[in-house]
Amino acid sequence: MLKIRPTHIEAFEQAALKHFEDKMLEHIKTYFSNHWRVIGELQLRKVIQYSVKQANQYDLTTQREVCLYLNLMLLLGSDFDTDIQLPWAKEVLKEKTIIDPSVRIEQLYDVAMDHLDQVAGVKGEYFDRVIVKVRSKLSEWMLLIEPVFEPDLVSLLNWLYPQKIQLIGKDILHQLIKQSITSTQVYGIATQGGMILYVSLMLILGSRFDKDPKYPWFATILNNASLTNELKVKVFYTEVRNQLDKLFERGGE
Repeated sequence: MLKIRPTHIEAFEQAALKHFEDKMLEHIKTYFSNHWRVIGELQLRKVIQYSVKQANQYDLTTQREVCLYLNLMLLLGSDFDTDIQLPWAKEVLKEKTIIDPSVRIEQLYDVAMDHLDQVAGVKGEYFDRVIVKVRSKLSEWMLLIEPVFEPDLVSLLNWLYPQKIQLIGKDILHQLIKQSITSTQVYGIATQGGMILYVSLMLILGSRFDKDPKYPWFATILNNASLTNELKVKVFYTEVRNQLDKLFERGGE
């Protein structure tokens, strides 16, 4: 008689996960072609694995549920559920009155699409303008070394991304700036230029972009203890320039 041992179960689970990863890679290749082109298959497998782990925290276990969760990770940042800019995300994910997980994730998806229409534009036009602005200022910002004060950052961010600043409000913006100050100090890039770029990326890519598996190159640079602080800022800026050019090049998304 055939006996199913724990090792067999693990093998079945691994095979099922591999099959799901393959399906999601095709999904990303079709609907998120820039992510496919820039991030690559190996790293995207890690993103998909992370999406399974994150989704399971909220009892999202079917392929459709995890696929929707993965889509939100690609659109909002891999840790969108804990992003201080998106407090509604965890609220919906943990809404106890919605018992069916599939209803919860679909409701969250609808809310997220409305949010993106407001902050990015129906056709991504607001978002494109932000990228153009950042790209045009990189060389100037990189040279700024004096301390920066919160009112100056607020003014700059209002210029950079007015749609999102208006939507998240003053309290969340204050929290975002406070978090960026702490992070840039930890990473050793607490110059004016370092802080401006860091908080700008938090707005654009998500508050935890520095730990996002979609962007491993940021973590590699920021955690590189062999770089002096001055050199780290320069390398950070150079990599941001390169990656923004690649990530947001319009290629069918």
